[in-house]
Amino acid sequence: NGDCRSRPSAAIGPTTNEQRLMIARSFQAMGTTVEAWCRSVDDLAGLRSWFEEVESRFSRFRPDSELSRLNDNPASAVTVSEAMAELLREGHRARSITAGLVDIGVGAAVEGWGYSSTFEKVTDRDEAPGHFAVPGWRIDGPRFERAPGTRIDLGGIAKGWTCDRAVESGLASVVSAGGDMRSADPDTIASVLDDRGNVAARGRYRCSM
Repeated sequence: NGDCRSRPSAAIGPTTNEQRLMIARSFQAMGTTVEAWCRSVDDLAGLRSWFEEVESRFSRFRPDSELSRLNDNPASAVTVSEAMAELLREGHRARSITAGLVDIGVGAAVEGWGYSSTFEKVTDRDEAPGHFAVPGWRIDGPRFERAPGTRIDLGGIAKGWTCDRAVESGLASVVSAGGDMRSADPDTIASVLDDRGNVAARGRYRCSM
């Protein structure tokens, strides 16, 4: 199993000359390590605040988050915020390009299998859970509609979306969050490392969906 991890070298991130003009830092957010190259202390502070804002709004592990309130709302149709609608559209895009293999509507099954709290608190189950309803949902503008029993889990796309918006807004030149990476430079080289830290693959690509 490989993971896409950034490191302050020629393999990923700004060039050596650019690094001298930047601040390279890592911090914990969204249950993972975020690595970033920023141009100023203010940008770094803004980046950390941005990740905290997204986590506070879209984590299903925070009972007061926007996502938790959406999942707990029994209505089949709900008007959502602009940011939530954007994330749901990203989820729709992921579902479309993977022919349903990636579906953010599987939150009920994810929770049923025991992933109902942060990863470090997850424990083994004694037996497999029962069957779960096939998720059904759609987003049309700010209107979100879902079939009964459908719960949303943004864990598969939120980190990549957060990295995208951070770079697009100018808060960072490169951001990597647990393997979801975005660079302002389309020629950035990303290295996929194996469990021993060896380079398994290299290329110019964006790891986030």
